[in-house]
Amino acid sequence: MGKKIVFYGGGNMTEGIVRGLLDRGVSSPKDITISEILPERCTYLSKTYGVAAVADVSNSVKEAYMVIVSVGA
Repeated sequence: MGKKIVFYGGGNMTEGIVRGLLDRGVSSPKDITISEILPERCTYLSKTYGVAAVADVSNSVKEAYMVIVSVGA
């Protein structure tokens, strides 16, 4: 089983980190969950990277190896 990573925020910073993790084979899409409040952004992230992108990650956080807060000011 891989190490689950949860991101709070699905913006450009998260996208860059996720792309790097996947491109380098550090993580697989099934091990990444992104919390994003905009439904269209969730759809984009899911389709583009194959990750779970949802509005509520409360269940995912319980299983996470790492939680990354990635929100802009």
